[in-house]
Amino acid sequence: MTEARPCIQIINLELDLAGKAIYRNLNLLIESNTLTVLTGKNPAAWNILLRMVAGTQAIQSGHIDLWGVPVSHIGRRGLSNLICYVPRQQQPLFAYPVMEFIMQGCESRLKPMQAPQASDLELAQQILNRLKIQKLAHRDCSLLNKAERQLVLLARAMMQDAQLLMLDDPVHHLDETEQFTTVKMLLDMAHQQNKTVVINLMDPWLGLMLADQLVVFDDSGIAAVLYRQQPDFADAAESVLHRILPLDAECHLLDTDIKVFNRPDSAAASPAAAAVKQNLEPDSPAPDTEPEKPFPKGFLF
Repeated sequence: MTEARPCIQIINLELDLAGKAIYRNLNLLIESNTLTVLTGKNPAAWNILLRMVAGTQAIQSGHIDLWGVPVSHIGRRGLSNLICYVPRQQQPLFAYPVMEFIMQGCESRLKPMQAPQASDLELAQQILNRLKIQKLAHRDCSLLNKAERQLVLLARAMMQDAQLLMLDDPVHHLDETEQFTTVKMLLDMAHQQNKTVVINLMDPWLGLMLADQLVVFDDSGIAAVLYRQQPDFADAAESVLHRILPLDAECHLLDTDIKVFNRPDSAAASPAAAAVKQNLEPDSPAPDTEPEKPFPKGFLF
């Protein structure tokens, strides 16, 4: 078994937008096969960070490695095989039947002109059942309400079966029961299917209850990185969140039962470390080469 490497390593990252420093010397390590929640202040900073990891936003200064390999050395097709990045959906989806839209998630692993297999269709049906949206299978995507649309986007992301799943506020528009069910399912994917899941959450209560790693941002960058395995996780998280968030955003924290969902003791080494090397392009640029032109904003792998 190969030695497990961290899924994401961010080193001395800096970002300026419109002449304003978003972060300086940002460093973060995200282990493989975990659920990491980004929360706190300055949600634009979380969104940009995910886009940099996904290769859709140019890195101004610093380094981002995936399983030990710089993002800039991995081709676009390689990234699409390894990463699924789902931005927050603002516009209605195209007028595809829901099942057809979800099946598009498997295109990145198909050869040119290859049609999906029966096993792909079976997987799509299983995902619909897990999300309890099987009744939407033949509905028109453009006619879905916001909550249904959010779940269909999540189903498409799960269909891609990428090693790294990054979601921008995947519980937006869902009620509290659906929010908990969705994030718990993502936690199970990380622990049971050897996936790494990173999500942004405006409301931190789900991160308190479920995340393996809670990354709290303030106006200048990362204020705290908290791990579920810390003995004082609950107290430390409550302290930093009460310090950073306004009172009206803390209402969920008052009566939250912070239940610990431990990872299995013998977590398997991630197979993605080997997969990322297979997706390196022969003509990978040198480390000081300008990064590729980023994908259009909002691009969905």
